[in-house]
Amino acid sequence: MAEDAWDAAVSDMLARVAGACSPEETGARLAARACEMGEYMVKKVETSQGMEGTSDCEKGCGWCCHAQVPVSKPEAEWLRGWINENFSRAHRDDTLARIARNRDLTEGRSLEERVAVWDQTPCIFLHESVCRVYPVRPLVCRAWHALNREQCRRAFLARETGAEIDNTPFRNYILGVVRDELARIMPWPGGGVLPLPEAMACLI
Repeated sequence: MAEDAWDAAVSDMLARVAGACSPEETGARLAARACEMGEYMVKKVETSQGMEGTSDCEKGCGWCCHAQVPVSKPEAEWLRGWINENFSRAHRDDTLARIARNRDLTEGRSLEERVAVWDQTPCIFLHESVCRVYPVRPLVCRAWHALNREQCRRAFLARETGAEIDNTPFRNYILGVVRDELARIMPWPGGGVLPLPEAMACLI
C-alpha cells in the first residue's frame, strides 16, 4: 500500500512539473525536482527507521564508480546543463575522450567482459577518485551505497558480478521508482534508459 502511494505521488508531482515547464527546460527541471523529492523521502524513511548516517561511503572511495550507470533522458539533460555551465573547454574535451574510450571497451560486450575491464572504465565523470558532477549525479549513483565499503573494495578487486553488498533496504526502491517515472515521462527514442556514456554522447 505504501509503495502504491509513493508511486502515485512521484507520478503526480512530475506530471505537474512537466506541465509547468517550457519544452527546452523540461528535462533538467524534471530531473532536479525528482532528485530533490527522492532524497527527501530517503532521508525521511531512513530517519524514521533509525538508519540515517549508516552508509559507509565517503568522498574518494569510488569502487562503485566503475559500473555502467543507466540514466533517463531528463537526468542526462540535467547533466548537460551542468557541463555547459561549469566545465572548462579542457574538462569538456577530457569527458568526450573518456566517453569514446568507455564506449569502445563496453558497448556490445557481455557483463563478464565489461567487469573484466572495470579498472579501465571508470565513470566518465570520475577524476582522481572524485565525481566532477556530484551535485547533479544520476539517481542510480544516489541509490548505490554500502554499510561497509570494504565489501565494495573486495568485490571490485575480485571482479565479483554478483557480490552481496550490505545496504539499507529503502534507498534503491525509492530512487528507482523516481528514475522509472522520469524514463516513462520523457523516454529516449528507443525507450527506457541508456548507459551514461552513450546518453551523454547523444547530448554533448
